[in-house]
Amino acid sequence: LADASRATGDGDWRRDAKQVLGFLRRFLAHPDGGWSATVDADLGGHGADKPSLLGEDYYALGSQARLDRGLPRTDTRRYAQVQGLIISAYARLSSSLEDQRLLPEAHAALAYAETKLRSGEGYRHAEGQEGLYLQDQATMLKGLLSLFEATGEEALLQRAQQLASFLDARFRTP
Repeated sequence: LADASRATGDGDWRRDAKQVLGFLRRFLAHPDGGWSATVDADLGGHGADKPSLLGEDYYALGSQARLDRGLPRTDTRRYAQVQGLIISAYARLSSSLEDQRLLPEAHAALAYAETKLRSGEGYRHAEGQEGLYLQDQATMLKGLLSLFEATGEEALLQRAQQLASFLDARFRTP
């Protein structure tokens, strides 16, 4: 959405991007800056007291009717990959929407990743997990570079270079 908005200048893309931001903030944001992974499409099916409802039927309902039925299950685990994607999305949207108010949210996601997921020069898959996976490192690198491009903060570029060196050393096939 950020790229489409920037490339076309079409207000529909900007509007859609703002709606997605509202959804993310409402359902996936954590007060400490990290972001949950997903929201199920279907209602119920995870021990919920209310009957199950397929996502296509649930989302066909109006907003109030959906709220009356309850909310689908949110996977509250916070993965490095998701943090990297959020950092990148918020940084890129801040540029395309010309809205610097989005940058603190990108910085908060980075702060969460640095304090809760960082392990040496890389990032653990999730809190309490020891694995360092390529996808997590690559998306965090993308997030760092996107945030650097949006802010010009030299420390972000230095951290991105450090992570790139770690990626090369850890994941390169001989």
